[in-house]
Amino acid sequence: MVKKILSRAKKLNKHMEAVRRRLCTSTTDVIFIAWVFWTIIPGNNVCTIVLGNVATFLGMPARRSKSMDVAMDYMRKVTWGPLWHRPWAPLALSERCTLEGHINGVTCLAVLGDGVSLASGSVDKTVRLWNTKTGVCTHVLEGHTRGVTCLAVLGDGLSLASGSNDTTVRVWNTKTGACTRVLEGHTRAVICLAVLDDGVSLASGSRDNTTRLWNTKTGACTRVLRRHTNGVTCLAVLSDGVTLASGSYDETVRVWNTKTGVCTHVLEGHTNWVLCLAVLGDGVTLASGSWDKTVRLWNTKTGVYTHVLEGHPRGVLCLAVLRDGSLASGYDKTVMLM
Repeated sequence: MVKKILSRAKKLNKHMEAVRRRLCTSTTDVIFIAWVFWTIIPGNNVCTIVLGNVATFLGMPARRSKSMDVAMDYMRKVTWGPLWHRPWAPLALSERCTLEGHINGVTCLAVLGDGVSLASGSVDKTVRLWNTKTGVCTHVLEGHTRGVTCLAVLGDGLSLASGSNDTTVRVWNTKTGACTRVLEGHTRAVICLAVLDDGVSLASGSRDNTTRLWNTKTGACTRVLRRHTNGVTCLAVLSDGVTLASGSYDETVRVWNTKTGVCTHVLEGHTNWVLCLAVLGDGVTLASGSWDKTVRLWNTKTGVYTHVLEGHPRGVLCLAVLRDGSLASGYDKTVMLM
């Protein structure tokens, strides 16, 4: 796996050759996954690589091996130079509890405003609310007639929106468990949700090729964004709270002004479905992950892509931005940090 990723890295910093010579890995150590750290600077992608115990990092028991101990011991001593410095230190975590109650697959999660309560959506058509300190299910939110696909917490930290294959979005009061609004208008499954900066306006993307904007207080659909030619798979709100990005099965990302409904840019370049979006720390740069195995970075002001990040042997299904500005991507049994 390491050799495969290295073969795709075009520009490596001066430490890479030393690391590659010293890694004593075995192909049988499947519990350990290569983590790639990308340092992004204008006009250049500098890549460094370390091996990490992903199972321990995520808080699960992991099998150790002598070869990995040798590699990780070396990594603890490596300084990556002025562009990047990240010594590896595995976390010793353990499973706290298992939240049981759903009778079919869990599709989505959301943390409520108190930082303790967790919402989970499921193919079993329900949303469950959990107290993560006690493991108790505090509410079962019922009303959807098909599986729940996505969740979003509104600006008050208490109201929860859920999208479903039944074509509706429901808004819930998480204190009482009551459904306060049913947002109807989509003609096919709702795949994704995003909350705009005012905390009340909600965007929903659907397999019907549209993104709808809603006022969750009144239940009114305020705007329909229609330019995609295939289902909308993912949404992201930029830092101004008004600009919305939507990714689609039509292989494009569109940037919208939600006040006017105007599509300001069509971001083209992916050669397969766009499956995930993330806004980087500057609030302007947008990352898009695609089934074409790449992550692209875009300047949403100009509509121009600035980098194409390669390395995954299969499609990129999810993205997340870390506090230090790093970008994580994953799907094919690996997580890459860029």
